[in-house]
Amino acid sequence: MVSAHTRLLVLLALFAALLSGVIAAPEETQPVPPPVAYQIGAERTGHAMNWFDGQMEVVGKGFAPDKGGIVQARATAYTILINEARRAIATLRVDSATQLGPVLKEEQAKRIADEMVARIVIATEQWDEATGAYTIVGVMPLYGQHSLTYLGAKAMTSFKPIDLKDDMITITAPIPRGHTPQKYEEPYTGIIVDGDKALLTPCLFPRIMRFDGKELWGPFILTPADAIAGPVRYAPNLAAALRQGVAGDRPLVLTAIGNGLSYNPVLNLDDIYLAMLQQKKARIFNRLPIVITLGQKELPEEMK
Repeated sequence: MVSAHTRLLVLLALFAALLSGVIAAPEETQPVPPPVAYQIGAERTGHAMNWFDGQMEVVGKGFAPDKGGIVQARATAYTILINEARRAIATLRVDSATQLGPVLKEEQAKRIADEMVARIVIATEQWDEATGAYTIVGVMPLYGQHSLTYLGAKAMTSFKPIDLKDDMITITAPIPRGHTPQKYEEPYTGIIVDGDKALLTPCLFPRIMRFDGKELWGPFILTPADAIAGPVRYAPNLAAALRQGVAGDRPLVLTAIGNGLSYNPVLNLDDIYLAMLQQKKARIFNRLPIVITLGQKELPEEMK
């Protein structure tokens, strides 16, 4: 029979083992974050606006003086990446009248931009020992808090509606009779502007224009939170916009028949009437983001 003294010693030993971590629950595995997707080619230093994924993409490439200089090559690549990110921000188009470059001369805007650059997300790093090249790809979000729309909203010279003259509007498609045939029944969940034939150039804050040059919808209607979140998203084409569902599962589709100053889709009379009717009934323009399509083919999956 085991004595009381022995049992006490066993219990004390077990207690000490628990305290010291000898007996412990299995460690929980931490989830691995998904890889950051990007579309920019990484063969050389550069930058690109990926409007479809909502991010600015930057490449920095550094070279080592010898094949073993990976540390120096990485440091050079990262420095180039940061400098390229600053240059990329300056090229971003806010609307048809504003680019970020001139705004960054102001001290407050420059400080905000530097803070954003400091938070750049590294999508991939690659070391090529044969050539002594180190490549870093980084991305910065276009939309949301701490994003480029935040800086863009501060850079806007005016949120007031614009009025375009005839020579500022380019009609690129035949004006149809009647409004765009709808694929879904109301109530509608959002808006898709089919710009596949409008030759549009994307920007952060486009305006939807009437065929007579008057502004139908634009930044003047936005709350500060809506402006920072980004009121518009872009899709390659109408089929992609419908499949992605950013405007909900029953979007109202309006067709752009041209553009105003390249950046602003222009609607015909019947689509304007349809949109205004839905705004009166259901405040359809408040259901953001509005999706604008650009008439581009999608990249194959293996190239994304």
